[in-house]
Amino acid sequence: MKRILGITVALFCILLVAGVGQFCLEIDLKWYSALIKPSFMPSAFGFTVLVSLVYACCVAVISGLVVHKRFFPSFVLLAGTGVLAVIFLFAVFRLKSLYGGAAVMLALFLLSFAVEARFAAEERSVALAYLPVLVFNGFCLVLSFTLALSN
Repeated sequence: MKRILGITVALFCILLVAGVGQFCLEIDLKWYSALIKPSFMPSAFGFTVLVSLVYACCVAVISGLVVHKRFFPSFVLLAGTGVLAVIFLFAVFRLKSLYGGAAVMLALFLLSFAVEARFAAEERSVALAYLPVLVFNGFCLVLSFTLALSN
């Protein structure tokens, strides 16, 4: 029963962040096509697969926190990463600010690193489930700085 409650809470949180993120994700194709993209940038389908993996990992992490009753401050930190992800989408795709997006992605990566360190100290299974999220955020950090510096 706890696991089902955890999955329900996790899906609600992910749906909330994804919905707000989708609102911010308004891509100007002319502007996006004009960007100089690095060779390691994945395709749109590749990004969709990676983001889906991140969502699945976040569901596992949040449901694990609900089951083990570790709400504070882990949920606050995770909510902070969700808010920063939405701000990143807003900065890059609505404001078209690659430098602002890179700065927000740096803050997001640092917060993700702090979350991973906290999970590693307390709950190793949750830390293992969160590791792909940290790796994805690190990849996006490198990608953001590369895009900002080359355009």
